Amino acid sequence: MKDFFSTGAGKEAFGQWQSIAIGASIELEKEIVAIAKEVTKSGDISGEQEIVYSWAERNPIKSLQFIRKSTTALFAEVLGETSMSVTSAAFSMAENVAELSSRLNAYARFLPMQARWQVEYMAQNFIKPEDLESGLDDFSTIAQSTERAVDIIEQLPQLVQNERVSLLKEIDRQRISSMKDLINERMAVLDMIQTERIAIIAELRKERTGVMEELRKERVEIIKELDDLTYKALTETSSQLKEVVDHFFLCLIQVMAVVIVLGLAALFIFRRKGAVKSP
Repeated sequence: MKDFFSTGAGKEAFGQWQSIAIGASIELEKEIVAIAKEVTKSGDISGEQEIVYSWAERNPIKSLQFIRKSTTALFAEVLGETSMSVTSAAFSMAENVAELSSRLNAYARFLPMQARWQVEYMAQNFIKPEDLESGLDDFSTIAQSTERAVDIIEQLPQLVQNERVSLLKEIDRQRISSMKDLINERMAVLDMIQTERIAIIAELRKERTGVMEELRKERVEIIKELDDLTYKALTETSSQLKEVVDHFFLCLIQVMAVVIVLGLAALFIFRRKGAVKSP
């Protein structure tokens, strides 16, 4: 509207009162910008303003009927390029419902006023006799448009209710779908952990079996070495003991031989002394 009344096809629509239309358009734009900043978290809407201004420049209003291209395609394009999680989608839907409610309230407030303004504008043209017939036709069109607008306004509460129910159902569906995805992911993670745990336990058992086998082998080798050492020690001890015993008996025999010799010598001496005394 600002472009239409400032530089567009309606820059001379109100003549000397053109500044009023431009000022009203600027005030409306300021209110819309303020509302947009309030419903965003950061308050930065520079990117969205650039999209809106670019689209408005490509699709200008060409008459006081304010007929222009629908913004549905723009909404679809913007929403299609935006990746949202389930939570952010729910907040976005809630914001859309609030925006729709605000827009419907604005329609209910300004449509009758717009119809009245257009009637007044057409009434000025009725002053010219040559435009009387076309003015009546326009007035009939405006009346029909007003009737249709009133019918639409009467249906708005039901439409809003239906949209709200649909949005809530969609939110529930996405929430349930997200919960199922989370459960599936959790089960997959648990299965993977179970598989890894089984593999780790099997590996530990294998390593433990290997360690026990190595310990058994080492124990057998140690016992064998101990047996060998014991046998060797016993063999050496027996050999040394045998030598000691042999030496002992040899010494004993020598002692006994000495005792026998001494005994024989003593006996011989004793007998000799007895023979000397007998004569």
